[in-house]
Amino acid sequence: MKKAVFLFSLVAGLFVANAQTASATLNVNLQPVQSITINAIPTVAINYATSTDYSGTGVEVTATDHLKVVSSGGFVVSVSAQDANLSGSNSAGAITETIAASGIKVVASNGTGNTGGTFTPQAALTVGTASTGAVLLSSDTGGATKLYTVKYQGAGGNAYLAKRIGTGTTTYTTQVQYSIVAN
Repeated sequence: MKKAVFLFSLVAGLFVANAQTASATLNVNLQPVQSITINAIPTVAINYATSTDYSGTGVEVTATDHLKVVSSGGFVVSVSAQDANLSGSNSAGAITETIAASGIKVVASNGTGNTGGTFTPQAALTVGTASTGAVLLSSDTGGATKLYTVKYQGAGGNAYLAKRIGTGTTTYTTQVQYSIVAN
């Protein structure tokens, strides 16, 4: 038995003495990722229905949790209008008119479950690509799902009183564009 233990120890020692190691470098590369989507209410309607809507401070529509941001770090969100003017026509489509996109104000605030962020008070819609539009909000930190509520405000002070065409409802339309870039 002593010989078997000795022989086993001798063989085991040979294997231990010949053990080798190797190492590999592991890198985890975190690239900047940003995305922005319209989370709720893809079509916003600012309705002027009373004389006070026209003559007062304008009409506001709040889209709760309207924007959904995913970002791996700090970010800036800008807003712009696709066109300098919103185009409108009467219900028959026979007469067209425009109103300035810059008369529409857009204001962001934190949405459900979101804290932090810096908000630009009443960013006016500007013309051009969204990346050169007005800064709407920024954040020093990213997140998996950051929700932002957006308030759209149409002009008051009778700015649109003479812009209704014909006898029916006149609808003025443009695309509002949002963009996100790393901060």
